[in-house]
Amino acid sequence: MNYDIEVVELPPRPAAVVRRAKIRPDDVGAFVATAVGEVMTVVRRQGVLPAGPPFTRYGRSADGVLEVEVGVPTSAPVRDVGRVAAMELPGGRAVRTRHTGPYAGVGAAHEAVTHWMTQHGLAVRDLPWESYLDGPEVPRPRTDVVVPCQGVV
Repeated sequence: MNYDIEVVELPPRPAAVVRRAKIRPDDVGAFVATAVGEVMTVVRRQGVLPAGPPFTRYGRSADGVLEVEVGVPTSAPVRDVGRVAAMELPGGRAVRTRHTGPYAGVGAAHEAVTHWMTQHGLAVRDLPWESYLDGPEVPRPRTDVVVPCQGVV
């Protein structure tokens, strides 16, 4: 698949997340669905509005286990409740592309961005994230892959 890749400037944004759970790759889909529901419940109860699509950030992986953070950007910071915590999506320069199709294929978008960044002398500055513009019920869901970066294009 060919990806259109762009460099963007993003503002920092408050968000509510289920922080860095350690899960097996086969359990990611179920975890994301449950975590998004949890986050949305806390956000609504606090009278805060979602300010963008749900996202997932992936941290380190070791021994077949991934560190996963799932959340939603918010119109204002939230108070921590249970597993849901306030955080901020980083602002600044980032590389972004859009994957259209099954979530199982999003890895190709990450690979395309990594390759493009290497070709253009950019380095990863913070954890990347995936923003889910459509739900899993859509035949060809859209997913934005965003990688905070540093360097000059």
